[in-house]
Amino acid sequence: MGEVKFVPIHNWDNCIACAIKGRLNDQGGETTIKNGTSKFEISYADDQTGIVFVSGKTAPVLLTWDVFFATIDIMKQNGGKALKGDASKKLGSKDLKLDTIEGYVASTIFGKKKNQTVEKNIVRIGAILKWADIVKVGKDYLELNEEYK
Repeated sequence: MGEVKFVPIHNWDNCIACAIKGRLNDQGGETTIKNGTSKFEISYADDQTGIVFVSGKTAPVLLTWDVFFATIDIMKQNGGKALKGDASKKLGSKDLKLDTIEGYVASTIFGKKKNQTVEKNIVRIGAILKWADIVKVGKDYLELNEEYK
């Protein structure tokens, strides 16, 4: 997997980046996450801009730190809990509103506009944030753990 085995945690780092970096540093920069019956590999991006997510089914996907920050931001805007959103729908539809995690990340990080299709990232985002003990994952929502509210 990745070449980067350790990423320094700086005093200016966002607390979400600190939590993820701390866990991943403890694992030598890469690990396997179990999510139900699925297993995913994560590692640092070689340029340290985020986390590379690998599933046996798809090509590696880079989730930049901003993806995680936006996820936490929309959850805080909604009292610490936000709906996941359905990325199989068009952005702005009733199932993929802009205040869902998928909708908010697609519009603020990836620059998607209403009625566009978006990349499905919620399983990746939720699995990493749960693994880092930042959120609880529900059927259709993510909820911040108490210390991150």
